[in-house]
Amino acid sequence: MNTIISQFKSKEQKLKKKPNSYVNKYLFLTNDEARVKCALRYLIQKKTRIPIAAALKDTKKGIRIVESANKKGESVSWITLHDLYTMGVLYALPKSDELARAYANRSGALYTGRLLKDAVLDITRAFDIGVPDDAKSKLYCRMAKCYLALDRKLSDRAKKTLDLAREYLDKIDNANRRAEMEQTINNARSNYTRSRPYPKFDYSRILPNIIDENPKIKRASNAIEIQYSEEFGRHIVATRDIEPGETLVVHQTYASTLWPGWMESYCWNCSKRVWAGVACNQCTNVIYCDLYCLHMAWAKHHEIECRIIASLKQNNRYFAQDLLALRLAVRTFIEAGDFSKLKKKIAEIEEEQDPLAKILDEDGVFDEKRFASYYTASRKTSSSFKNALRAVVMSYFLAKQTEIFSNRSATLDSLLNNKRFVSMSALILRYIEIIKTNNCNVNVNGDNNLQMSRGCIFNPLINYFNHSCDPTAYLIVAGELSSVVTLQGIKKGEQIFLCYSFPFLKLPQRHRRMLLSKYSITCKCLACKLDRGPDFKNLLLVHKMTPVPEKLRNDFILLATTYKDESVYYTPEFPGRELHLSVTLQMMKLCQELHTEYTKNFFSLKERLMNIYSCYGR
Repeated sequence: MNTIISQFKSKEQKLKKKPNSYVNKYLFLTNDEARVKCALRYLIQKKTRIPIAAALKDTKKGIRIVESANKKGESVSWITLHDLYTMGVLYALPKSDELARAYANRSGALYTGRLLKDAVLDITRAFDIGVPDDAKSKLYCRMAKCYLALDRKLSDRAKKTLDLAREYLDKIDNANRRAEMEQTINNARSNYTRSRPYPKFDYSRILPNIIDENPKIKRASNAIEIQYSEEFGRHIVATRDIEPGETLVVHQTYASTLWPGWMESYCWNCSKRVWAGVACNQCTNVIYCDLYCLHMAWAKHHEIECRIIASLKQNNRYFAQDLLALRLAVRTFIEAGDFSKLKKKIAEIEEEQDPLAKILDEDGVFDEKRFASYYTASRKTSSSFKNALRAVVMSYFLAKQTEIFSNRSATLDSLLNNKRFVSMSALILRYIEIIKTNNCNVNVNGDNNLQMSRGCIFNPLINYFNHSCDPTAYLIVAGELSSVVTLQGIKKGEQIFLCYSFPFLKLPQRHRRMLLSKYSITCKCLACKLDRGPDFKNLLLVHKMTPVPEKLRNDFILLATTYKDESVYYTPEFPGRELHLSVTLQMMKLCQELHTEYTKNFFSLKERLMNIYSCYGR
């Protein structure tokens, strides 16, 4: 993808000087089908070769990876070994001996890392496929040690498993290995350690809940409504006074993707961290929590995208956004059933002129899962010829690697008159431009608590919260769930804002301006108006400090002395989270009641809330 875009960019300035060039013609086109046809004609004229790639199962490569991990042994960390064995799982054929071997080896890394339930899961999978008799003693013994370390109540199960391990001792031909294994089995009950399990959290379980459901917006609080204006477009407004810490939205993310480098460690369906994952049966691109997630993803989108991810991924700096746009287009097509029904749906939506009526059902209710909700998401139609090129290239991958257009032998020339190809390309172009201004990055905390993006999500309702570098609410993404909670009190009738880049408390203005211009976003917060960054907090009315009330004083002092290093907020096992959150929210409420907003104290409390909420999502 980058090669095609780079070749175009190298000629772009010359093309702009030619009145009849495709680049200049593109500027005057008024619909997406005409735009993608223009881009397609350009590719045909340049006789562009679009490279196709495939990520197929490769038994030999999988064996090499597993053997290299075995040689590394204790010289590398258990996580490194785990990741290598996971690659072995990805490359192995379904139900093959190589897959069983990769599961068995990965269980050892998981046992070392104290992910004991996951280790048992991998051992069970290995046995289900089939394990050589001479390897069974070792695996049964490891399983027994997992049971013993997990819970004393499992000691009977551990004893039976150790008995099974003894039954297969005579299958080990090497006398020394057999003696070592027998000793390990005999010592298993006395040498195990009930160590603390590796901290693995399901963050979706600790997300705050909505108190009062909104009858007009599904899965949202009745404290908000969607309004429209020429200045702000569709936006979210408070219908009553809202307190700090209230939950406004809890939605299942409609569409999400991962960046390369994260696709082997996070579930392709639900976006949760995976340790004992299962691979797609067809490709080597992605991993899943279990067979349920695998089947769900296959039904929703992966049956089609499976074959083209490798083509899309090669040398593509837009990969996550492009895949998100493609996924929306694929889901749109699957849910519609065929192209004629899809065109009929689009025509019905475009007939409606009222911006709010467009997104509501017959009963006047907003449901983010309806086609109209995401098809009508805000879009700034770009004059960028590159977007149309990207859309055509993605549709070409679909044409050459799937049956969606029923002709895998099609050429660029023949596709020019293929109505379904042009319709799909136009739909992808629309979603590329929607995603550009509506996707949200999902960050995880890496080494030294540095935020790293693992992927991006698209959720129609959440995108109606406009941007501010001084947000009044915070977006939490936990696996496949997204939640919006307030950072401060909000008055009835006030607009509610999220931050889609970095708040002014964390990033200087010039860096924020660059990020916002990239996504065509403007901000009118006070810090942006005054051209300020993190230093703005220190220039405010420092002397207006909020007094700590008597009922909070002991907790406040305890937290202030115990958790001086704020990096503890980022750790999943942060023990003071609930107490710290409760005290900070009460202090924020008091701060606003005493009219001490826009003080150093006010922004310190807001920053602390952001840090605490960052623990809720991964």
